[in-house]
Amino acid sequence: MTTTTIIIITITIITITIIIIAVLGVLALAVGRVMAYKKRRAKCPLTSDNSSELSEKLDPEPQG
Repeated sequence: MTTTTIIIITITIITITIIIIAVLGVLALAVGRVMAYKKRRAKCPLTSDNSSELSEKLDPEPQG
């Protein structure tokens, strides 16, 4: 192998390593955001059923 070939292989390996690290970082951020979203959602779930109940509790209609 010539020196040029070794340099090209080394640069390629470094580039692939950087790309893998970047992909893992983006994946970790995405998983973290999903976990935070699920945690927030578990504290205050909003479905169509309980959101109508909540709006009735906050703004009751006049009775009679």
